[in-house]
Amino acid sequence: MTTKDVVSRASAAIRASRKNKRDVRVDAILLALTGRSVDFSKVIGMIDNMVGLLNKEQTDDDSKLDQCKTDLDLAEDKMKELDREISLLDKAIEDDKTSIATLADEIDALVARVKALEKKWPSRPRTAKRKIVITSQPWHSKRRHMSFCHLPKTA
Repeated sequence: MTTKDVVSRASAAIRASRKNKRDVRVDAILLALTGRSVDFSKVIGMIDNMVGLLNKEQTDDDSKLDQCKTDLDLAEDKMKELDREISLLDKAIEDDKTSIATLADEIDALVARVKALEKKWPSRPRTAKRKIVITSQPWHSKRRHMSFCHLPKTA
């Protein structure tokens, strides 16, 4: 096999591999192959550099993919936790609404009972206010005596 055959096979393989994808680096290799004077050491060096660069890019992509998967897992865990909190809060809201409705019914019942009692005894005066009187007893300096005085209701 001659050098010309090797160059034409390599050029054909490169053209076939870049069907819809255009890459400047591959085009540079193809140009070097199809040029008048072909020095395979330069082409091999370019290919080696490209392979090294592609390996580095693949390593970077793999590390980014791992980081993205980790971030996605954390985000999904956070979303599940927040969904759980939302459901607990929704349940608490429903319980509170039920409690509020029950208390409102109890208040309505108590108001109705008070109105019924007021209708039953409309002229009955309210209970007299109490006033607390604190007096000091001279014979016991440390003790105080408390007595309740009933005062009549003032208008």
